[in-house]
Amino acid sequence: YFGGGGGVDGVGDEGKGNEKAVNEGVNDGEDTEEDEDVVMEDAGLTAETDPVRYYLNCLTRRGSLMTSYEALLLARTAIEDRSYNKFWECAIYRKFECTEELGDLFRPIDVTFALSIYTRANVLDKMIECLLSSGQYTQVIRLVRATNQYDFASIVRQVKETRGDSAAVRFSVILLREDPQQRPAVVQALGLERETERVDRIVDWLVAWDAGGSEGGSASGSDQSWEDVD
Repeated sequence: YFGGGGGVDGVGDEGKGNEKAVNEGVNDGEDTEEDEDVVMEDAGLTAETDPVRYYLNCLTRRGSLMTSYEALLLARTAIEDRSYNKFWECAIYRKFECTEELGDLFRPIDVTFALSIYTRANVLDKMIECLLSSGQYTQVIRLVRATNQYDFASIVRQVKETRGDSAAVRFSVILLREDPQQRPAVVQALGLERETERVDRIVDWLVAWDAGGSEGGSASGSDQSWEDVD
């Protein structure tokens, strides 16, 4: 997962052939520090005008490994510059460790890019939150199945609490298509055993879904009905 407003234009697709160049400082190891200074000065970047960016540029050009603090600095400058290419290139070549904190920096700006960081850092709860916020319900279901660390009732409740009844029913549509055996979890999570308001309409929808069987014909045809659950 990567992309969005930061403009990551296929950094990961440039091939492993570029990794050697990155590790050798992009310049095949032949350019001197003076050559690098000339290039950065031509771009208006000097140690005096912008010491942080100058320092980070030296690190990235030479392919140096970064500390967690340096990675945070690089992330902040990427956000300020609205360009994630250099940051992502360092990430895929493992010049620093992707962490939850890095993902948290990008999340308010670009959820999709933050998801890529959380994925590399293996922060499952944040991965699920990002996928849910972007409506990628099938991906959530497959992720939960693969990790086996969450129960679907808690996920349905999370969707209901954060995105409302209508979104929770949407998620339930896809979940029941993928795994009809999760119906008890859906009933429990939606509170059908306790709530009295609007329950009949949700129950009617679930019955209609059952009548449609695994083909999902009634589910796809009932968008209008559960769209108005709220």
